[in-house]
Amino acid sequence: MENEETKIPTVDIEALKKELEDFIIIAKNEKEKIESLSSGITTKSEEIELYYTNFSDLRTKITDNQTGMQALFDQSANLKNQIDQVSTNAQVQLDQIIEKTNSINVKIQEIEEYYGSFTELRNKLDDGQTGLQSLLD
Repeated sequence: MENEETKIPTVDIEALKKELEDFIIIAKNEKEKIESLSSGITTKSEEIELYYTNFSDLRTKITDNQTGMQALFDQSANLKNQIDQVSTNAQVQLDQIIEKTNSINVKIQEIEEYYGSFTELRNKLDDGQTGLQSLLD
C-alpha cells in the first residue's frame, strides 16, 4: 500500500523542455517583430517631423505678400494630407505593436505556467524520500 501512495505520474521532461524552448523561440521572434515595427514607427515619426517643419516654412511664406498666397495654401493643404496619411500609417503600426506585445505577454504567461509545472515535477523527482532515486533504491 505504501508503494501506491508514492507513485509519481510519468512525465516526459524532454518533451516539456522542448516545448519550453519552442515557446522561447516564438517569444524571441515576436520581440524581433516588435523591434522592427518600432523602427518603422520611428522612421514615420521622423517623416512627420519633416512634414511639420516644411509646413511651418510654408506658413511663414504665406504671410509674405510676394510668394502668392493661394499657391502656398494649396501646397500646405497637400502636405497636411500627407501628414494625416503618415499619422494614420503610424497608428496602424502602433496598433500592430500593441497586438504583438499582448501576444508576447500571453506567451510569457504560458512559458511561466510550463516552467512552474516543470519545476514542480523536477522537485518531485529530486525529493530524497519520494523521488525517483528513492523509488529506484
